[in-house]
Amino acid sequence: MTTTMKPIYEAVRALRMANKLDTLAAPIAADIRRRMSELLSERELIGVDYLNSFIYADRDVCGSHDYLDANEPVFEAIADFCEREHKIDRTSFHEQALVSDDNTGEDFVVVELMNLGWARVKDEGFSQLWNATVDQELRRDIGVLVFDLPRSEDRQKALISDRQEFATEAFERLGADAELKERIADIAMNNLGTDDILAVLQTVTERKGPSI
Repeated sequence: MTTTMKPIYEAVRALRMANKLDTLAAPIAADIRRRMSELLSERELIGVDYLNSFIYADRDVCGSHDYLDANEPVFEAIADFCEREHKIDRTSFHEQALVSDDNTGEDFVVVELMNLGWARVKDEGFSQLWNATVDQELRRDIGVLVFDLPRSEDRQKALISDRQEFATEAFERLGADAELKERIADIAMNNLGTDDILAVLQTVTERKGPSI
């Protein structure tokens, strides 16, 4: 164990022994979500969440990798956490965080924290839409109409297939009239962002009845 990484190793070990390691999930997940929002648009983040919820739900993969190399923002979130909470110099962290295949010392701790934060944000959602409602039907119906596709054609196929299969049904379930259809089309055509998407969610939930 390096002297530099010793504080985080000991802190995580103590939390693990006390069955309190999960208390670190929320702040790490929040930083991962923030970093991802700086790299991907809201519509792309909805694509990530859509993949995770409806296409990759039974697979041990994350849709974020269809859009970018997601390991880097997660690693940087852990670097931020170690610098903020344990005063570990960022440069030293980069040099010493993953220096071997050690599965018992500080290397394992860094990977453990990465997995901890990643699992939480994957479960809660990367996008503002997913964080605004837990209604899976609304997520699917709005998501399939507004998500943006990955840049790689090979990665687009599953999402394109779902949009072709479910778009018409989604409009029907949302009770979309001509005005709402136009607003949703405008989001896709003009690559509108979070406020416009959440406004559609608000309109739909108001028409359906009590807030969820």
